Amino acid sequence: MSMHASEDSDEVVSPAVAQIRDIVDSAPDEKPNPPCDEDEIKRLAKLKPIEYERERKTVAKTLGIGVRVLDAAIKAARSQNTEAIAIGPGRPVELRQFELWPYQVEAASILSQISSTLREYVIISNEQADTLALWVLHTHTHDVSDVSPKIALKSAQKRCGKTQLVTVLERIVANPLYVSGITPAALLRIIETLRPTLLLDEIDATMKADRGMAEALRGILNSGFNRAGARCILNVTLPGGGYEPRQFSTWAPQLLSGIGQLPDTVRDRSIEIEMIRKRPGETVRRLRRRDGADLDELGRKAARWAHDSLEQLRTAVPSIPFGLDDRAADAWEPLLAIAALAGTDWAERACAAALGLSAERAREDDEITSLLLRDIQQVFATREGENQIRSGELVSALVALEERPWGEFGRARKPITPSRLASLLRGYKIRPGTIRTGPADSDTAKGYKLEDFAEVFSRYLPRTPKQSVTPSQLNDSNGFNGNQPVT
Repeated sequence: MSMHASEDSDEVVSPAVAQIRDIVDSAPDEKPNPPCDEDEIKRLAKLKPIEYERERKTVAKTLGIGVRVLDAAIKAARSQNTEAIAIGPGRPVELRQFELWPYQVEAASILSQISSTLREYVIISNEQADTLALWVLHTHTHDVSDVSPKIALKSAQKRCGKTQLVTVLERIVANPLYVSGITPAALLRIIETLRPTLLLDEIDATMKADRGMAEALRGILNSGFNRAGARCILNVTLPGGGYEPRQFSTWAPQLLSGIGQLPDTVRDRSIEIEMIRKRPGETVRRLRRRDGADLDELGRKAARWAHDSLEQLRTAVPSIPFGLDDRAADAWEPLLAIAALAGTDWAERACAAALGLSAERAREDDEITSLLLRDIQQVFATREGENQIRSGELVSALVALEERPWGEFGRARKPITPSRLASLLRGYKIRPGTIRTGPADSDTAKGYKLEDFAEVFSRYLPRTPKQSVTPSQLNDSNGFNGNQPVT
């Protein structure tokens, strides 16, 4: 079939063929553009680079065009024809698109429906269900957000409902891509071309695989948190040989599911949903391929609400509840903006969920140095009017705190020592010095001053207004008042 049509023809040609015509028309050294076979262009675009290199000169001669023109046409066809992704074994990656619900949808209504429905399929708390409902709508309005929080489903053991929850969410979120393993290169290409909502199950196994691949995957996942930096630059092979730096987007909603803890940098950008195993007497709905018509309806309603609300969300500036650290506040901002559009009830529910799931983590961060700083602050607070302490006394006070690791610290499971304490504090540029303990010249010892910690406390320890922190109880009195509050 001829690729040219008369001037008054209604024939529609592909972008690749149109680009051939533009290039040929603008190239004075080339012969006039002869008839070309559009199917041949599509065939060549699907070839691997080596296979294309073998044919390019012969085909260009057959088509009556220059090799440079053919290379440009094939490049255009590959970038605009998604079938090029399916080269080689396997099947093309296809994402489900929702048909919009035919009627307008109220935000409060769809959020409540999603939240209550999730609790029918898995054992989760009200706060967790509300958070996931907000995140579902976020996947449908992702393009108007500047930050995209990850959802991290985790559990201490298997069979806690994580896979069931991911299966349910796949039926509701926008452009779902549910996988249990993926390479960094494939992930980049898929995000760039398909813009999916990534539902990555078994993330713990993926992160424990090849270290280099795990690090590359971690970098891609981290960069997708903030739109401004959601990109990676890679060298790609050119059809005619050589390489060219190309930009790939990493901007996509992400849900990560696995057992245990995620890497700290990924966890810091996530809203964590702790899953628990159901009791013998508890029941949940089963979900098979033939089931879930209610979920499909929720997906359509979510898509319709998002379609009607994008412009409102684009300029929304929600109120952030006090008690979240800066990263958590960023993560919750798009969810709180959605809740604000749903009315006062949902705004309050969203704030309660944010404080319940993220503020608690900020107060109980398991990073050992953060815990150490809080406990040192507590020890100083119990010593009324004293602004210095001997190293040995500080260590003894730390070891005396219940439910803390200092009494069985490190691999040896022995009490922390003054030298190990100094090592932990060195990263904050805090070092033990000579302090005066009495009037005599010999009344000195190695220790710490409260003023040395002032800036570190203000920068690294979360603060909640009008809230006092009751110190952990001591194993024995040791002269400390366990009821003294720390402001």
